[in-house]
Amino acid sequence: MVENQSEVPLTLPQRYVHSIQHIKVAFNSGFAHAANVGWSSQLAEFYVFLNPDTQITAKEVTQILETGKTHRLEAFSPLLLNLSGEIAWNYHQPLPSVLSLLQQFSPLSRLFPPSVPQIFDTVLSGRTLPGACLFISRQTLVKCGVWDERFWLWWEDADLSLRLHKQGFSLGTLTKLMVKHGGGESFNQREGSWKNQVFFYSLRVFVQKHFPRYQAIFEPLWSRRKITRLLPQDSDIRASIIVPNLKTELLKNFLKQLSPEWEWHKDELIVVSSSKDSQDLMLQYPNASFIWLNEPLGFAKTVNLGWQRARGQWIGTVNDDTILPKRCMAAMTVNVPAKTGSIQPCVIRPNGAIESLGVTVYSKGKASGNIKSSQPSDTVNAAAVLFAREALEQTGFFDESFVSYLEDVDLGLRIKMLGWKHCVQSQVLVTHLGHQTMSAFPARKAWYDVRNWWKIVTKPYWLRYWKKDAFGILLERGRNMNGFFKALRK
Repeated sequence: MVENQSEVPLTLPQRYVHSIQHIKVAFNSGFAHAANVGWSSQLAEFYVFLNPDTQITAKEVTQILETGKTHRLEAFSPLLLNLSGEIAWNYHQPLPSVLSLLQQFSPLSRLFPPSVPQIFDTVLSGRTLPGACLFISRQTLVKCGVWDERFWLWWEDADLSLRLHKQGFSLGTLTKLMVKHGGGESFNQREGSWKNQVFFYSLRVFVQKHFPRYQAIFEPLWSRRKITRLLPQDSDIRASIIVPNLKTELLKNFLKQLSPEWEWHKDELIVVSSSKDSQDLMLQYPNASFIWLNEPLGFAKTVNLGWQRARGQWIGTVNDDTILPKRCMAAMTVNVPAKTGSIQPCVIRPNGAIESLGVTVYSKGKASGNIKSSQPSDTVNAAAVLFAREALEQTGFFDESFVSYLEDVDLGLRIKMLGWKHCVQSQVLVTHLGHQTMSAFPARKAWYDVRNWWKIVTKPYWLRYWKKDAFGILLERGRNMNGFFKALRK
């Protein structure tokens, strides 16, 4: 049993308490995160994921499990009934496709209302398995991939079901076995606009993940409902920090150093990693959220995926090759001036030298870290930075076309262009080991410098610099290209 701190504690009969492992996390981290923490804490042939408002007995669990095994299913669920005893078909929707989603959430639903299937067989295939009562073998869960924690609430079961189907696992709904489910009990106190926002936000994440080519078709769905760029804020969370990761050892060392100093009850830590060897960390750090990627996506897209899960007042990113001081987020967010778009610490190198107190951008298309606290910051250093939630809502996230490098310079300039200020907390010292991930690929980094500086100097905010120093801009681009050729020869 995994309990979110913000939820009402469950009261259980004394005869069951001895067989229950109770894992308590700092705040409501969502269904997917709780499910991952729960199953990773126990070795078993099968796991059963249940909502607390599902009415099921131990005998029914055994019967459902044995029936699923008899039909050689690797993931399955019973039919869910509402409290009136009617089949709740809304929990057994067809496996999502572009057409089914359009039919469900567009005017097409009036012309083609969803049909209720006639049950002829004992196993109904092609349907989403509801997370409210889902049985799955450990082998299947490990092979398919864990619950995707980019879904904080809603659509995580549709995502898992669709992944199971695409990968050829056998899944189905056992039509002769039924259990009652209250439905929405945890959120019946929330107002409709909040639930509407979170539901369609998660649907947008689902479309981005599974049907990226068709995102434009669904844009009217988001805009009509005014779906924001971020999940609604949780007042209990001060800061949400994304840690992008490629290498297992870097992540393990980072979390080991950070964990004793991190204020888990106030600050949200979201790791986005393409390192498959790191999944055992879910149990070691149950208060951290983990989003696992099938392949490296570049810094910009990796952080953006994490920001989609962020619910803090401040939202930022920290490199996995940094060392943070104790109560870092508290020190970063104290005495912040009005209209602050970002907060940066003093980033230092392992030898104690200052790497940056903010970042200055020059008209010729070059940036350098400030070494004096009196020097105003033009943009940010993403090795460690917090952004104001409202600023990110206005500007958007990192430009994913940058892939890696200089996306922080671009985002900081866009934030500044809208009138926000970049604040530096010089008393907060963050040690940056530097280039631990890309040090083995100097030519790739040099190429990103060439390409991404061209991206920056061709954006609208750079027009005034072209008028001021066109020759200097072109000369600096030549120096970037020369650096790239030197890197190729190494």
